Amino acid sequence: MDPQGDRHALFKKYLSGHCTPEEIETLFDRFHVDHDETELRRLIRKAMLQEEEAEGAMEARVAALAERVGNRLSVETRNRYPFRWKWLRIAVSLIAVMSIGAMIYLAVSYRQPPEPLMSEFGGEVLPGGNRATLKLADGRVIPLSPHRTGIVVGEEISYEDGSKVLTKEARHAATGINAPAQPLSVATPKGGTYQVILPDGSKVWLNSASSLTYHPPRSREGKRTVELEGEAFFEVSEREAVAGGRSVRIPFVVRTRNQEVEVLGTQFNVSAYGDDEETKTTLVKGTVNVVSALGGASSILKPNQQATLRGDELSVKTVDVGPFVEWKDGLFSFHETGLRDAMNQLSRWYDLTVTYEGADPGTYFFGKIRRDNSLSKVLTILKKSGLNFRIESSGGENRLIVLQ
Repeated sequence: MDPQGDRHALFKKYLSGHCTPEEIETLFDRFHVDHDETELRRLIRKAMLQEEEAEGAMEARVAALAERVGNRLSVETRNRYPFRWKWLRIAVSLIAVMSIGAMIYLAVSYRQPPEPLMSEFGGEVLPGGNRATLKLADGRVIPLSPHRTGIVVGEEISYEDGSKVLTKEARHAATGINAPAQPLSVATPKGGTYQVILPDGSKVWLNSASSLTYHPPRSREGKRTVELEGEAFFEVSEREAVAGGRSVRIPFVVRTRNQEVEVLGTQFNVSAYGDDEETKTTLVKGTVNVVSALGGASSILKPNQQATLRGDELSVKTVDVGPFVEWKDGLFSFHETGLRDAMNQLSRWYDLTVTYEGADPGTYFFGKIRRDNSLSKVLTILKKSGLNFRIESSGGENRLIVLQ
């Protein structure tokens, strides 16, 4: 077999989950990449888009590999090469996304740089995924696995499948203090999302370009407090403590730059991005008390109500909660969503800079689109509104130009 065929066969073997650790090491050595996930994504995309095999059956073969690989991944390889393992999972996710609705010819060559994938709007941009970092009180920053969906915080920190992120001993090794009582932060970049399960059982889904800081209560009766920048969906567990011979419910507090939300046990969404003029709190279940940090205005929300804080003005209205919470289920959900709001969502998920040519035409969007689609597929759907778009890439930055 010629060298090109050998490389192609090895890549297919890697995707099917049958590579030995030594073969995986060989592949990573060829790419000359260590732990830089962004660079891995770029090189993988280039390798996959080398169109040297023009076979009509290639799309089906790629899709089949992507479907089977989840059941055939090597546990030994994952444990032995945790960072190398990211490469395979990213490659599979890219193939799965790109093989939907488009013909992909899979051939690998490391001799010449491939041509960039082009859509009708310009260079293609792929969707985000599970990407986040964990920051501890002593300053340590730990990259979290892109092929896990979330972490569980307790005396130790683990992934949702039970595999360890950090033992209790490792958490306080650098400080020599009681680790569970120390704050920690989870942050997602643009194009990232992650779930956090707190010690009390409360669940938090972090949207892209967001961060959550958890402050453990000082006592069993103390408030549970988190700080949020960006957007998150909360599913808060009720907690009780005995005080003065009677049971009292322990509040859960979400603090943002300009408001505080106090809850007892409920489901709600908070969007508090620094570049948005408004902070929106949308209640799905239970009750929450929203308090402005500026003017002191407050309001108790009922299900299907949304509090909007703009400056020191707090207003409440009844809404369809779907468009404000379905991002956590993998959807862009639009219901009379304005152009700039929709573009902000795309910007954060696809890691884009959005610019506008011409005046805002007052366009509104309706409907739902899967967030695992490539950008061009999403734009093709939005184009039905009458708008046109163009994608430009320069210096590693993707720019979406809205043509109005």
